[in-house]
Amino acid sequence: MSWVFSIYTIQFDDNYLSFGYKGWGVQLTNSEIISAKVVEIRWIKWGGVGWRLKGLKNIGYIVKSGPGVEILTTRKDRSYTFNCNDPQALINELHEAGINIENDSAV
Repeated sequence: MSWVFSIYTIQFDDNYLSFGYKGWGVQLTNSEIISAKVVEIRWIKWGGVGWRLKGLKNIGYIVKSGPGVEILTTRKDRSYTFNCNDPQALINELHEAGINIENDSAV
C-alpha cells in the first residue's frame, strides 16, 4: 500500500485549505477552520506514520517527526495535524485570511 502514501500535498488558496495523501486528503473552507497553530510532531505519539487516529476527533497525516500544523475545525469538532516543511509560512497565510492562530505546542 505504499503507493497510497506516495503523494502528499498541502495547498491553501485564501479560501480552501487542502492537505493529505492523494486520494485520501481533506479540503476545508476557511469557515470550517476554528483555529490553527504550529506544532512539533512526534510520530511515536501518533503510533507511526501515515493516516493516524487519536480517538475519533484527532486525525493525523504524519510523514515524520518534525514541524507541522494543527487545525481545529467545526467538522464534528475534529482536529487535523499534518507535517509541513514551513509551518510558519502556512500559519502566516491562514492569519492573513482571517483564521485565528494559537500558540504552538508539541503533539
